Amino acid sequence: MVINMNFLTDEQALAKSNNTAWFENKSKPQPIKQNKKLIDLDSDELEEILKNREFTLNEYKSLDVETRGLLMNDIKHNFYLVSRIKRILTERRVVVKENKPVDDKSAELEEFKKKYKNFIETKNNEIANLKEKLESKIAFQEDKIKKLGETLYDKDLKQNQKIKNIEESNRRNYKIHSCFKDLIKEQYGMTLYLELIQEADRRAEAELNQ
Repeated sequence: MVINMNFLTDEQALAKSNNTAWFENKSKPQPIKQNKKLIDLDSDELEEILKNREFTLNEYKSLDVETRGLLMNDIKHNFYLVSRIKRILTERRVVVKENKPVDDKSAELEEFKKKYKNFIETKNNEIANLKEKLESKIAFQEDKIKKLGETLYDKDLKQNQKIKNIEESNRRNYKIHSCFKDLIKEQYGMTLYLELIQEADRRAEAELNQ
């Protein structure tokens, strides 16, 4: 009699699978607790059953067609269990994922972003303050250089004016000296002029040698 797998409950499938006669020289799969439903087993137990049943199905593949035909009901039972267990485990993973609290990494990322933002703001403030200080120092130095330039310019003007005054005085003195000599020549004659020049030269020489 072939049993329709669509009408088997989890308990019936478990019982049927546990009572399956295993073929010769092959390990019999670990029996499942008879008084428990699949849904009542924890995930570790289901994983262990799944591992054993998948191993059993792989072993069935090594049989010849005739033997597999004789064990078709057993194959169907194991296949049903594998499918059912996989579905339960998948559903549990989905529930765990949906109920999983906010990932700590997200909180860490937000905290990092906050710290990074504060760090950038602090550095920007430091740069702004440094820039302000540098601009103040540069403005002070520029003002100092400007005043120094103005002072040097004033000194240069005064020095140039002094030189001009000296040059003008020298020209005036030379002109007076020239006019005085001409006046001596006209008033007293060349002979007396030469005598006076010699006397003036002698006195100048004497003063320079003192």
